[in-house]
Amino acid sequence: MPSLLFYDVLPHESLRAEVNYLRTTLDSLFENLKPEDAKITKIVVMIAEKDADREEKIESVTSEIGRHSDRRGTFGLLDVIVPPKEWYPPNLDNLTATFDDSPERMYWRTKQNLDHMYVMVYAYHFYGSSKYYLMLEDDVITVQGYISKILAFVNRIKRSWTACHFTNFEAIGNLFHFIDLPVIYNYILKRHATKPVDWLLKDCFKEEMRNPYRKQSVPALFQHVGKFSSLKGKRQNLRTNLKNFRRATDPQKTATSGNPGLLYTESSTNHGSGLLTDPYTSSGQFLLSSPHAGDFFLYHFRQDIRLLGLKVTLCHPLAKPLSVMVLPPLRFENKLKIKGNHEEIFWTKTTATEMEYVAEKDKVLKVCEVMLEVISDAETVCIDKIEVKF
Repeated sequence: MPSLLFYDVLPHESLRAEVNYLRTTLDSLFENLKPEDAKITKIVVMIAEKDADREEKIESVTSEIGRHSDRRGTFGLLDVIVPPKEWYPPNLDNLTATFDDSPERMYWRTKQNLDHMYVMVYAYHFYGSSKYYLMLEDDVITVQGYISKILAFVNRIKRSWTACHFTNFEAIGNLFHFIDLPVIYNYILKRHATKPVDWLLKDCFKEEMRNPYRKQSVPALFQHVGKFSSLKGKRQNLRTNLKNFRRATDPQKTATSGNPGLLYTESSTNHGSGLLTDPYTSSGQFLLSSPHAGDFFLYHFRQDIRLLGLKVTLCHPLAKPLSVMVLPPLRFENKLKIKGNHEEIFWTKTTATEMEYVAEKDKVLKVCEVMLEVISDAETVCIDKIEVKF
C-alpha cells in the first residue's frame, strides 16, 4: 500500500497580516479525505516564523491547530513542525539581487525556498518509507476523494515520470517520488538564493533527473484561494476553473421573467438562514456563520451579460468587504474554445453596510460569472440583498 505525505507551509504571519488561510486549507483537506485514504496519508504543517516574537506566534498557531484538529478527530494525521532559528542564514536580509528583485522580494523568495527544503528534509528523515510526496501551501482547497484521484492518475501513467502536477500553479500541487527528495532538496540548497522555487524545480528535473518527464492532471485537483501573499503588497487573483471545487450545494436554476437564467453555487455549509440563489430577487437576511477566507457565492449566467453594476447590502457591518471576481466569456482561438481565469474588479463605493460596483461607460465588462468571496475569517456574514445590473 503506497504512503503519501502532504505538506503545508504556514507563511510569515506578520507579513500576511490581512488573512490566515490555514484553517480553510485544513478543513478542505480533512473534509475531502476518505477514511481509507487517511490511513496512508500524513499532513505536515510547517510554521515558518522568524520574527523576534516568533515564540508567541508559534504558541498561538499550534494551539489553534490543536483545538481545530481535536474537534475534527484527526489525531495522528497531522504533524506540526518549526525549523530552528539557525536554519536561516544570517545574510537573509542582505542578499545579492538577481533578476533586479527588491531586497524584500529576495528575502521572501529565498526564505520560501529554505522553507520548502526544510519540510523535504524532515519528511525524508522521519517518513523515509513513504512512496510519494505532494508539495502544497497553506492557501488551497481540494476536491472530494483527492487522494484516490491522485493514485488513480499516477497508476494510469505508462512510463517513468519525475513529477505529476495537480494545479495550474507551478509551485503548488507537485507530486514527487519520495526517493527523489534528496536530489531535489540538495539542488535547492546549492541555489536557494538564485531563483524562485518553481524555476529551481524545473532546472533540477532537467539537469539532475535521467527521465525528466512531467505529467499534468486535467482537471486540477487543488485550487489556489489565497489572494494575499506573505510578500507584502503581492496579490494573486488568478483562479483555476472552479467547477470541481464547489462543495456545498447543488446548483439551483432561477427562472425570473426577463432576466438571464443562471446557476448558483457556494462553498460553505455554515448557513444560519436564508438563500442567495437569485440575485434579481434575493433578500431577507442570508446569514453565514463562521465563514472562512475563500468561501464564495458564485452566479454562472446561462448567457453572457454586460455587467453594468453590482450592489451588496449587509444587515450588519463587516470588518473587511467581500471581494468580487468576474469570469470573461469563452473565446475562440484556431476554432478551439478557450476559458479565461477569474479576475478581480474593485468596488466603486463601500460603506460599513454596503458595497457597490458601477461600470464606467466605456469600460463595461462582458462576463459569464460573478463571484463574491470572503477575504478573512469572520464570526458572521449577514447579507440583506444582492442586486446585479446588466
